[in-house]
Amino acid sequence: MDTSGRTPRRPRPAPVSGAAAWVVTVFLGRQGFAQWLPGPLASLSPTEREQVAEALRDLQEVAGEYREWRASEVGSSEGVDSAPAAPLSHEISVREAADMLRVSDRRVRQLCDEGTIGARKPGWSWLVDRASVELHRRGAA
Repeated sequence: MDTSGRTPRRPRPAPVSGAAAWVVTVFLGRQGFAQWLPGPLASLSPTEREQVAEALRDLQEVAGEYREWRASEVGSSEGVDSAPAAPLSHEISVREAADMLRVSDRRVRQLCDEGTIGARKPGWSWLVDRASVELHRRGAA
């Protein structure tokens, strides 16, 4: 940011509300934010640490209010965050499929995307059907 010789302004607060607050809290939870946070907090002053804690509490509160409001709007009595689906017993990871097929992870993802091997993508990662990989490995797919 070019300040052209002026003293930079104090950072503005960035209020987040509604769906944005909910999305941010779900994202932070899935990314392991609670485990990461102590490192950066150590470099802040006590006042700054309290500001961060207050902002996070506000974010959680607003996200909760949004979930409750959203649940009432869609007719559900309970607001539920959609967590990534757990793999079923017959599903394996892309890495495991790649090892079985002796190909790269990227190639397995391509095969999944093409529908050549059975898989589902409940979130960011593919869950690959073990039997489909076995058939493909034997050349029967």
